[in-house]
Amino acid sequence: MNRASLFQRAGQVDLDRTLSTRFASGKQQTGLLLLLLFENELAKISHKVNEPLLARMKLQFWRDALADDHGGGMELARELNRLSGDTVLRGRMLEELIVLHEGFVEDFGTGFARDNTYCTRQAALFRKACALLVPGYEKGRDVFFEQCGSVYGEVKQLLKSRPANPSSVDEEEGRQKQIRHALNNISAELAALPSKARPAVLPIALVMPYLYLYRRANRSPERPVDLHPVRKTWLLWRAIRRGF
Repeated sequence: MNRASLFQRAGQVDLDRTLSTRFASGKQQTGLLLLLLFENELAKISHKVNEPLLARMKLQFWRDALADDHGGGMELARELNRLSGDTVLRGRMLEELIVLHEGFVEDFGTGFARDNTYCTRQAALFRKACALLVPGYEKGRDVFFEQCGSVYGEVKQLLKSRPANPSSVDEEEGRQKQIRHALNNISAELAALPSKARPAVLPIALVMPYLYLYRRANRSPERPVDLHPVRKTWLLWRAIRRGF
């Protein structure tokens, strides 16, 4: 699986993170893209499986595939195994992601799982991306990555919402204020990030533009709220050069 193919596949899963990986070095880009694709495969189980036992079996399937030198016949597992012995990607990270999704099993297939595990997943991706780029820097920063996951996860879910009545509008205005407040809380630590670690959390640079766009957009089902990819790339580049 070449890098161009990885970028294409990952871009269909999460464009924000895929664009962010372009600001990392070559081998690190591959690790970040594979990590994103793997986490997405685990997340898809929650959308397709309603039975906890079956969900556990599917998660165990990935664990077994990663333990097999040939990836259990799965191309993604083979690519992950190929890099798992490298300093860029460690098998421990993949096991931790499987364990994380196993913790969601009892709520798989429910609205609770979709709405309340998203921020947790985002936090895990931020943390592990940082561990890939600057090994060891993520240690002792659990609260920071949880807050990053909450800020980014909340704004992405907000973009998908549609106010149905005045009370919903008031509720969403409250959510916007909470997002801005949480972003302010992590601003100092974002500013202190080593330059090599910035690509790990670059999607945070899109939070305020997303909020601005959300307030101004015509939020109808026919017109989804999103930034143009070129605009996103420029905002990410500016964060890399100037910081958050």
